[in-house]
Amino acid sequence: MGFKNRSNQSQKLLDLLREHYWENINIKRSNRIHHVDYGYETHINQQAQEALKKIYTTTAKHIRFAPDCAVIQRTSQKDEPAILLEYKVTTTPKYNLEDDQWNSGQVEADAWDNYLNLNGAGVLCALLMYVSYHERPLLCGYPDNEWITQPRTRVTTQTRKGSGTDYCNVDLGKIPTFSEFMHSEFQVPLETSEPLIEKVLNIAKVERLLYTKHDERSLYKRGYETGFNWK
Repeated sequence: MGFKNRSNQSQKLLDLLREHYWENINIKRSNRIHHVDYGYETHINQQAQEALKKIYTTTAKHIRFAPDCAVIQRTSQKDEPAILLEYKVTTTPKYNLEDDQWNSGQVEADAWDNYLNLNGAGVLCALLMYVSYHERPLLCGYPDNEWITQPRTRVTTQTRKGSGTDYCNVDLGKIPTFSEFMHSEFQVPLETSEPLIEKVLNIAKVERLLYTKHDERSLYKRGYETGFNWK
């Protein structure tokens, strides 16, 4: 899947969560949480973005893969919670893993390296993933090498549908759900988050941009549509 389509998917997920979760009165006011834009697409002009795509230094990659948003909670404590949050959408299962494909996700390798660098420097950066074919479709956690099932894989040719970028695979079963993450990091009760997230997922399930899209070589095209295994 090309960069434009992936960006559109992430934006759709962000818009759904902003409307039905982040702007909800129980999240924004009762829990005093602010969710704001942060990523480079919102702060750097197109000409500079194009230039950055051709620069491969650590600093350039940091700018390119700056997380999409920041989440800040206003409390009475001096160490109030504040994190960077990256949105990631995965809708195409890795068909050659057969039944294991439902628990495997894919992340661009350069982006993954940047998340680890940030967390290694003490900058809290979480990855929020919508995975249309996973039994727990909305996951969130701090990237950790323990998630990795397949390290950086180099892509030498760009397929008709692929982005042509290096990637790594992660074990989705090791990532908390989004509601669990909000509970552990921001003390948002599960009973507050889960009905809001259910509404988001009910919309995502019928949103064409967020449908599960099987590889044309997959034997799992029928009976494995979006939501077939959701808990």
